[in-house]
Amino acid sequence: YKDRQYTSAAVIGIDFKKEKTILSASTDSEEKIFDLASLTKPFVTLPLILYLKIDPEKKLSYYLKDSERTLVTDRVSQLTIKQLIVHFTHLPAWINFWIRNSELSFFETLNSYLTMYTPKTLEFRYSDVGYMLLGKVIENVSSEKLDLLFLEYCKNLGLSDRVLGYSNILTPNEKTRCVVTAECRLRGKIIQGEVHDENAWFLGEPMGHAGLFADAESISEYLISLFNCTQGRTILKESS
Repeated sequence: YKDRQYTSAAVIGIDFKKEKTILSASTDSEEKIFDLASLTKPFVTLPLILYLKIDPEKKLSYYLKDSERTLVTDRVSQLTIKQLIVHFTHLPAWINFWIRNSELSFFETLNSYLTMYTPKTLEFRYSDVGYMLLGKVIENVSSEKLDLLFLEYCKNLGLSDRVLGYSNILTPNEKTRCVVTAECRLRGKIIQGEVHDENAWFLGEPMGHAGLFADAESISEYLISLFNCTQGRTILKESS
């Protein structure tokens, strides 16, 4: 970040059959760590749903706690996990959590918004909200926080030494290697080594829609490992 311009970028190319990186290029001499933003959805949330064998045909209500179920509108609770995964819902694309009462829980805030607004028909609409809910489902099923479960998942893939996870795992040195993502008026500072997404930041916990950090080499190794595991073979077919 120089003179209000973002100057870091990295490109990787992967040969999945040979299980190796065939292209790696960066604008920096030092390997940078990136906020992967919405790549958290396919890199964290979807693999963990498969890892936990969460039934995609079951309704959201099946996986919610009683206290959560009472705070979700009937139309939302009747959505299936599959509908949330593929963004075929009547959920809004996004909800501004941080301008609402900070004392309300995630589900209380969600309920206060959805009781006022829900599109009438099911349709494809890319939605952070759906993946926020999927993150909660994962935590309910596993009884673990999303960030810790993902670390466990990466360890099972043999990637425990890679820079791959939510910002709370980053060391002070790694945070200085993070690419600056914004000059945030809401937080009154330049954002580096901290999740860019305002909702993930405001809610103060790992979320299913955003928050993953990694460097290019770790992304490459993760995708190769993912391609060769049960969850990856479901997501990344050779024909894709």
